[in-house]
Amino acid sequence: MLHDPAPRRPLSPGERWTGLGLSLLLFGLFVADVLSPFEPRKLAFPLLLLFWAPALVVHECGHALAAKLVGWRVTQMVLGVGPELFRFRVGETRVVVRALLAEGYVVPTPRVAGLARAKSALVYAGGPGAELLVAGALALAWGWGPFFVQSDSYPLIACQSAALALTIGAVTNLVPHTLAGAANDGMGILLSPGLGLPHFTYLLAVPASRAVEEALHVGDLPLAAETADRALAAHPDNPHLALLRVRVLSATGETDAAVEALEALRETAPRDPLVEAELLHAAALIALYSQDPELLGRALQAVQAAIHAGGASARFEATRGALLYEQGRMDEAFAALQRAYKGTRDPILEDHCVAYLALVTQALGRSEDHSRFARELSRRGTHAHLQRKLAEASANVGGDPR
Repeated sequence: MLHDPAPRRPLSPGERWTGLGLSLLLFGLFVADVLSPFEPRKLAFPLLLLFWAPALVVHECGHALAAKLVGWRVTQMVLGVGPELFRFRVGETRVVVRALLAEGYVVPTPRVAGLARAKSALVYAGGPGAELLVAGALALAWGWGPFFVQSDSYPLIACQSAALALTIGAVTNLVPHTLAGAANDGMGILLSPGLGLPHFTYLLAVPASRAVEEALHVGDLPLAAETADRALAAHPDNPHLALLRVRVLSATGETDAAVEALEALRETAPRDPLVEAELLHAAALIALYSQDPELLGRALQAVQAAIHAGGASARFEATRGALLYEQGRMDEAFAALQRAYKGTRDPILEDHCVAYLALVTQALGRSEDHSRFARELSRRGTHAHLQRKLAEASANVGGDPR
């Protein structure tokens, strides 16, 4: 029995068509209301919705520009939520565009740790600041007084709607809160002065960590090893980069070498909670890749200790769910994987969750949920070792992994 009252699961084709039909119906009613009787000022709200997407682009570009100005890197910009439409690169930044341009984020990382707290706050402020700057420029272009009056002028209504979309985006992002475990801009500005060096040491490793995960995702083990070695050579004292080598060794099946490297790193790594959590998580991943019964027996304790040390991040929960699956504890595995799936916006981690949720729901005999996750998995793709595991599990029950 699945105890989650609202599990995250992919939509079925019927649900997609139902959602599309309802959306078209609501859109038709909305258009009818605007047109009967028609007044120019009735266009204000439709234009507000129309300008939300450009306001989002201004917001994320503001973060990226602020990061560049303070000397940080921006490795990824995601615009929107939902299915990915396309991606492209601008310099070293990968830009991902998704179906619904309602929200987004950037991944800024420091090159060095100097003045990192102040720079972090400035990067967080860059998004709302850019929106308010553009909104203010629109108001000044029309004149401060004339801009704030009702009018039937189409250009003025368009500019007012654009400025309102920009202002709403800025203000809502400045109200401190967290979303999927991540601080929004307002919360980030408040938290930045209290962040310690370990946090920025971790952030510095994020670009290389991402590149290694992408290489492992497509099964390019030589590229993963080369990326990890190059990053560690540039920052030999960064324990998170040293852990990338352990990650690659475990993925290539060199379990003994991975364990030896992890033990050596444990002796030299700084004793802070974030590093300790990553060390424990790396130990759990070694066991997961090895499928060694003796290591798997201790791996669950390791990942639970990682969660205790570093908090219940989506990555740790996803690994915990995978280990619970390996131990045959399917209900607990489903719950942990759902927490991870709900708590992440990272496409690679989502792939991991979808793959294991397909396995878990198959083991639980929930054919409808399994079909949803398997269908989503065939659309997304996944790690090579998970593809093999899915094929083996499907062969054991006489099914098709797709």
